[in-house]
Amino acid sequence: MSIMKRKEDLPLTPGTRFEKVGLWGSVWTVEDVFRPHGLPNHARLVETNSGRRMTVAESVLRDPECFAAAGVATRFGDIER
Repeated sequence: MSIMKRKEDLPLTPGTRFEKVGLWGSVWTVEDVFRPHGLPNHARLVETNSGRRMTVAESVLRDPECFAAAGVATRFGDIER
């Protein structure tokens, strides 16, 4: 049994973390999830190290060529994988 969750199993909720593929150490945390009128779910992300922010569609987060699952932050700041 793998201890890593598949991206499809991770909830798209605040605290979920994803690593940007191709950028070692670039971990992004979901800050907010919303649904723009007539569009699919989107997530507002904040990068752990720099504080940079971006907004992407859920489908981009689930695309293995763009992001990899990095776990879910707990209220204690730890990461559950």
